[in-house]
Amino acid sequence: VVEEALTMVNAKHLVERKMEELSDGELQRIIMAKLIAHQAKILLVDEPTVHLDLKYQLEVLSILRRISKTKNILTVMTMHDLRLASIFSDKLVLLHEGKIIAIGKPQDVLTEENIAKTYGVKVKILKHPKAGLIIIPLSTL
Repeated sequence: VVEEALTMVNAKHLVERKMEELSDGELQRIIMAKLIAHQAKILLVDEPTVHLDLKYQLEVLSILRRISKTKNILTVMTMHDLRLASIFSDKLVLLHEGKIIAIGKPQDVLTEENIAKTYGVKVKILKHPKAGLIIIPLSTL
């Protein structure tokens, strides 16, 4: 089970290293492997891409999506990066001051109106077939 989990997150090569030697991205992968090995049915992930460069952001989110799909694990995560959330999420919940603003598919939730209401920012949203939603900040309200 452990070996399969390490393989799923591309972390087999990290097992001989000390925790303090691991980068934030590598540590994220070890934590995900641990959750898989424990056969969790739900993953609660808080800001999985914080402090990671773009390569590791994409890698971590791709791993989480693959785990969710192949192991049939519900993954719930908090994110402030709306662009990445639109690419890697099947469903979004947009919150503002503890209240739900919208729930649904990314393209239905991340609207110019909802973003203005939530963040106080005027944006222009473009749809890209491969890159999800492109959110262009224009000004504060």
